[in-house]
Amino acid sequence: MASGLDDNEASALALRMSLFYAASFLISGIYGPYFSAWLRGQGLSADYIAIVLSLPMFARMAAGPMLAFVADRSAKHRLVVQFLTVATLFGFLAPRLLDWTTGLVVIAVINAVALPSIVPIGEAFAIAGIQRFGLDYGRMRMWGSMMFVFANIAGGVALARFGPGFILSLLTVAAALTLAVTSLLPGALAAGHAARLQFHEIGGLLRQPRFVQLLAATGAIQCSHGFFNTFATLAWQDRGISAGVIGLLWATAVVSEVLLFAFARRPLARLGGSGLLVLGGSAALVRWVVLGFDPPLPLLFALQALHGLTFGATHMGTIHDMARTIPQKLSATAQGIYAATTSGIATGLIVLASGPLYGLIGIHTYWVMSMIAALGLTLALRFRTLTLGQPISSISAP
Repeated sequence: MASGLDDNEASALALRMSLFYAASFLISGIYGPYFSAWLRGQGLSADYIAIVLSLPMFARMAAGPMLAFVADRSAKHRLVVQFLTVATLFGFLAPRLLDWTTGLVVIAVINAVALPSIVPIGEAFAIAGIQRFGLDYGRMRMWGSMMFVFANIAGGVALARFGPGFILSLLTVAAALTLAVTSLLPGALAAGHAARLQFHEIGGLLRQPRFVQLLAATGAIQCSHGFFNTFATLAWQDRGISAGVIGLLWATAVVSEVLLFAFARRPLARLGGSGLLVLGGSAALVRWVVLGFDPPLPLLFALQALHGLTFGATHMGTIHDMARTIPQKLSATAQGIYAATTSGIATGLIVLASGPLYGLIGIHTYWVMSMIAALGLTLALRFRTLTLGQPISSISAP
C-alpha cells in the first residue's frame, strides 16, 4: 500500500502533468487551426503553406526520436522539454526580431523540429507516474483536450476581431506560458533513474515484436485521420455547412475525446490497452466508411462523437501498453518513436496526397482512409491475439 508521502507525490505529479498538458495544448489549439491563416496573411500561396505545414510531419521522423533519445540518455527530461519550449518561443518571435525571409525560415524549422517534440518527451513523466503510482492517464490528458477546445474558440474570436497578424502574438503568449509550466515538472523521471541509456538499446527496442506490432497497429489507425484533419472543414464548406456549425462539429469531436479520457479507467481495466486499440480501429473503420457516403448533418455529429474512440481510445491504449512494458529509461525514446510513427512521414504523405485525391474523388477520399483504418484494425486484432494472456513484463533492450 502506498504511503501518505507517496500519495502526496502522486497527487503533485498528476497536477503538474495536468497543467503541462493544458499549457502545451494551448499552443497546438491555436497553431493547428490558425497558423495557416497567419501564413496566408503574410502573402504565402496555398502550395507554400502546404509545404510549411507538412514539414513537421516529415521532420519528426528523425528529429523526434533523436531528441527523445537525448532526454533519456541525459536523464534530464525537464531540461530538454524546457530547451524545446524556449526554441519554440524564439521561433514565434523570429518574424519580429529578424528580417521577413529569415524569420519565416526560422519559424518553419523550429516548428518542424522543436514544437512537435515537447509533448512526446513530456509524456515520459506521465508514463513514469503510471508505472510508479498507477496514475489515471486519461484524467491528466483530458486537460490538454479541454484547453485545445478553449484555444480553438479563443483563436477564432481573435482572428475575427484582430486579423491573422494577431495569431503570432497568441502563439507567443502560449509558448511563454508553457515554458513557465515546464518549471513545475520533476527534475528527473524518478529517484534513482540510474543506468545510462546506450544508443544500441534503441535497436533492441525496435527489434522487440510486441513494440513493433503496437506501432504498426496504432500508426495505421492514427494515420487514417490524415484526410479528415486537413480537409474535413473544406468538405463541409463545399456542401454549404456554415462556419458556426463546422465549429460545433469540431467541438463535438474534442468533447468526446475529453469524455473518453475522463471515464476510460473502467473500460481500460476491462479491455486492457490492446482492447482499446481494437475499439479505436473498429470505430475508425465505421467512421470513415459512413463519412464517404456524405451523410446528413445529424449523422455527422454522431460520427464526430466517435472521435473519442478513433483517436482517444487508440492513443490511450497505446500509452498504457507502453507504460506497462517499456523500461523507464527508454520511455521518452519510445514516445518519440510513437509520435514519429503516428504523425510522421506516413501522415505527411497522406496529407500531401489528400489534395489530389479530394480533387479527383471528392468526399469518397474517406473510403481510402477506411482502407488504412481496416489495416490498422487487422493489425490491432493480431496484436491483441498475440499478447492476450501473456504476462506483462518489461521489454528489455540488449
